[in-house]
Amino acid sequence: MLELWYNTLMENKREKQWCSLCGGKFTRPVGAKNTLCRVCAPLTKIGKTKADLVVKEGRSGLNLICPQCGVTFWCRVRYASRRKYCSRQCSWASRKGETQTVICAHCGKHFERRICRLREIMFCSRACKDNAWSEGIAGLRPAHYGAHRKNYRRTAFRHYDRKCADCGWDEIPQVLIVHHIDRQRSNLSPENLVILCPTCHKVRHHRIRNDLPQVPPPR
Repeated sequence: MLELWYNTLMENKREKQWCSLCGGKFTRPVGAKNTLCRVCAPLTKIGKTKADLVVKEGRSGLNLICPQCGVTFWCRVRYASRRKYCSRQCSWASRKGETQTVICAHCGKHFERRICRLREIMFCSRACKDNAWSEGIAGLRPAHYGAHRKNYRRTAFRHYDRKCADCGWDEIPQVLIVHHIDRQRSNLSPENLVILCPTCHKVRHHRIRNDLPQVPPPR
C-alpha cells in the first residue's frame, strides 16, 4: 500500500526546468526529457522564435501570410504548425487546381470548373441538370433510355387485354404481371410478352424449372 502511494506521488510530482530556447522557467513531470516550454515547443516546428510572438486579447500568437491570397492573419501558437490559410475558402481554392470557364448546357451561364472534371455536357447546378434531363436535352440521355424494364408493362397492356392470358382473371388489373416468354428481360418486343395473374405466373415458372410443356402464348 505504501509503495502504491509512493508511485502515485512520484507520477504527479513535477520539477522545475529552464527552457533551452527562451530561458524561461517551466515545470515538467519528474523524469521527463523535454527542454522546451509549451510556448517554444510549437515555435521550433515552424522555425519561429519568441520574438515573433504577437499578443492579441491576452493570448500569444503569430502573424502568418496566407499562400493563396497573400493576406496576413493572426493564429494561435498551438495551431500555427497546422494552419496555412486564412480561411476555408482559401484552403478550398488551393486544392481546386487549374480551372476553365465553361457554359451551362441548359441556362447558358458561364462558370468555372476544374480541368480534371470537364465533360462534354456541363451544368452549373443540379437544378439545371434535372431540368435538362426532364426536357430530354440531346446527348444527355443514354442510348438505352426509354427501354427500361418498367416500360414493358405499358407495352403489354397496350397490345393485349388487361386479363390473364391463361385463366382470364381480370378483377384487379394492378395485380397482373407481365411475363417474358423467352425469359430474356432485354427482349421487350410485344411478341415476347404475355399478361398473367400471380398464380399463373408462378405456374409458368414452375413448368420452366421442371422442364414441363408450356402453354402457348395468345396471339
